[in-house]
Amino acid sequence: GTVATGTVVAGQARVGDPVVLASSGARLRVRGLRVQDREAGQCRRGDRAGVNLAGASSAGLGRGDWLLRPGHRQPVAGFAMRLRTLPGRPPLKHNTPLHVHHASSHRRGRALLIDSASVPANATANIDVVCDDALHVKVGDRVVLRAHDRQRTLGGGPVLDIAPAAKRRRHPARLARLAAVRPDDATGTLAAWVAAEPVDAAAFRRHWNRGEAQMEFLIRHLDLVLARGHLMTKTTLAAASDAARRILASHHQAAPASGGLTERELAAAAGRLAAWTPFALATLAEQGAARFQNGRYTLPNHRATVPGEVARVFAEVEPLLDSTRPPSLGDIAKRLKRPLSVLRADLKASAAFGLTVRVSANRHFLPARLGELADIATALAAKAPFTARAFRDAAGVGRNIAIEVLEHFDGNGFTRRQGDTRQVVGERAQAA
Repeated sequence: GTVATGTVVAGQARVGDPVVLASSGARLRVRGLRVQDREAGQCRRGDRAGVNLAGASSAGLGRGDWLLRPGHRQPVAGFAMRLRTLPGRPPLKHNTPLHVHHASSHRRGRALLIDSASVPANATANIDVVCDDALHVKVGDRVVLRAHDRQRTLGGGPVLDIAPAAKRRRHPARLARLAAVRPDDATGTLAAWVAAEPVDAAAFRRHWNRGEAQMEFLIRHLDLVLARGHLMTKTTLAAASDAARRILASHHQAAPASGGLTERELAAAAGRLAAWTPFALATLAEQGAARFQNGRYTLPNHRATVPGEVARVFAEVEPLLDSTRPPSLGDIAKRLKRPLSVLRADLKASAAFGLTVRVSANRHFLPARLGELADIATALAAKAPFTARAFRDAAGVGRNIAIEVLEHFDGNGFTRRQGDTRQVVGERAQAA
């Protein structure tokens, strides 16, 4: 069979374990192992190992490739690192072309400076490195940078972050995030990060190359809670939950006829706790301490009083909207012989009370009918990412309605578009 040789940098592998080839994502299996040139049943960190792979061919393996746990593959074209320049070197300038060496991998790339206009010799600075081709780095890995002519080593240091940099690479929040990284201390880094914002648990595990047991230890040790896949302190989540309840109570008192507040409105009113508000609301809804309906949150005992005029208009349009293929507002206006501008205003009021859902500028749905379409999207996504055409055919609706509904789902976070396909990523309630 095909044998890959090298050093085990982290984790362990046993005969029979599934692994993933970093370069291609091919799923392989450990057929046999040799450690220190002897037959072995497993290999661990620090071992020099030969791994006999089932499902691989020599053409698919190359120098600098990695064998990873399933789920840990994340090729990146850019990363942040803490660079220490060598003495006697000219200052490193922004956008300098260079060579990037990571273990036995080599890529061409560029240095994008963060802290200053240049980095002098024998100095330390955080920089971004952008490569021409993807690398498979993890936080804490050591990287060496060499000059474009490959005659001089410029410096090196640990990887700090492999999360994609925002367009504003020097944003204060990002600078603070990088400053908090301790490459050899995942516990300390995570403690600093959760104090500033919720942390995506799956991304942290993947970026820092941590196993399930290691993540469980971190969560217990720091006394964290997991909400919607994000880590945060119990204290902060409780504070955000209390703030959301107070905001809702105040809103209900000031506007008893209101159908509640959206997640965005609640976050805007939460101030410094805005980043935690979505997770607090999800927790409150799960506990029955808040109710989510038609895209709005209320306290469980709140019942909005629908004004008589709104109820009268809704009684007229409800039979026309009672379908997964409701007519456009223009068609409804013609049937009811009402000016389109007046009908738009009337249905805007009905949506505010949760009687209808505004999917687009030209179409409203009854919440139950939109829920039926959400169920169809969920069934399609359970099999594979689906296209707009597949959704259209499964729902039995026209192309315009299919596109309007899917774009509404995208905007509410129920679905996520990737190229020409979509996947369900949210809860059914978010569809409205």
